[in-house]
Amino acid sequence: MKRYIVFLFGLFCIFQLAACKDMEENRLTLEKIIELSQKGKDLAWADFQDYPHEDEGSGIRIYVFDVDDYELAVGVAGEEDIPLYIRLVSKKSGEYIDIREESVEDFINKRNSK
Repeated sequence: MKRYIVFLFGLFCIFQLAACKDMEENRLTLEKIIELSQKGKDLAWADFQDYPHEDEGSGIRIYVFDVDDYELAVGVAGEEDIPLYIRLVSKKSGEYIDIREESVEDFINKRNSK
């Protein structure tokens, strides 16, 4: 019986580690944001919905993604797939850009040089 319990606990640990690895691989990163920003005005909520996020707001849905020293906030009205804004926000300064209109790399480099 003891061996059976140890075996089951081992399987449980293996499955938990695999689940954590899957979540990390699906995490939104600055590199992915830079890549997505190349789509510009063609970015849609569908480009972000599969990444882990917090759902905030009412009326306008605000989806917030934690990305290192930044947050990505995607504002969507109603059931529309076209975001009202897609802002990369510095957690330190509160400054932000809309990644569809401004360079993510320039924004990050400017923050890192301060």
